[in-house]
Amino acid sequence: MADMRATVADVQAKVRDLPKVRVYAYDSGEGPLYSYGRGLSSDLISMAGGKLIFADQPWFWEANIKTVAAPVHRGNDRQDVAPRGL
Repeated sequence: MADMRATVADVQAKVRDLPKVRVYAYDSGEGPLYSYGRGLSSDLISMAGGKLIFADQPWFWEANIKTVAAPVHRGNDRQDVAPRGL
């Protein structure tokens, strides 16, 4: 446990002064975009200096490409999101 805490502290120290990276996390290959929301994934991304863009959504939910892409076209804080599988 001490090793894991040390690793987390090391990562947090390295990203502390960097801008937060917005993240879209999903578990999908083909078909629906099974997307991650609040919970462990959001916590881990936050600990690593990121911000899960759908952290206000349920832990695991089905999105569609319009749900993910719409914020890009409105120019809000999700504009730099690029889907990346976990």
